[in-house]
Amino acid sequence: MPLKAVIFDFDGTLIDTSYANYLAYSKALDKQGLSLSYSSFTKLNGMEARDFLSILFPEITLELIEQVCKEKSLIYPNFFSLTRLNYGLMELAREMRKSLRLCLVTNAKNPNLHKLLEYHGIEKLFHLVISGDMVSNPKPDAEPYMKALEMLEITNHECIALEDSITGKLAATRAGIQVVGVSMQSFDS
Repeated sequence: MPLKAVIFDFDGTLIDTSYANYLAYSKALDKQGLSLSYSSFTKLNGMEARDFLSILFPEITLELIEQVCKEKSLIYPNFFSLTRLNYGLMELAREMRKSLRLCLVTNAKNPNLHKLLEYHGIEKLFHLVISGDMVSNPKPDAEPYMKALEMLEITNHECIALEDSITGKLAATRAGIQVVGVSMQSFDS
């Protein structure tokens, strides 16, 4: 079957948000008397916040996780300037858009997802965006990718997924989609 679409991950693939996300979570956790190291944060790259926070802080309650996530969401835009666009991948995406449908599938949530896309001037690049708040089961579950296939009206053999994390690669693979790995090194100019 011919390729009809390319599905992009967001955090770590399209835009390096790691340090900005870390700082926002760190500040939100500090307000609750919890300390987060960058190395601990990056080890759980790609996981949904509720999952990685419960792993890093086994004693944390669901209510406190919700508070931290709300606070992080408010703080996060202050760190957008620390995010880095994957320029090489963006050039490729702009060329691909001439003949393929482009979709973004991410655990990131709105409104900050769209604000960050706007910040980098790429909010209109994608034909479809599947955010973490549009699904019940985030990556590594296949649901975000299955939703994308359904909304794009294509099969899993008519697209590829670009992912950087094990979590994302698992999700795409579970949906039967061929995965192309993207490394953080591709952000270097």
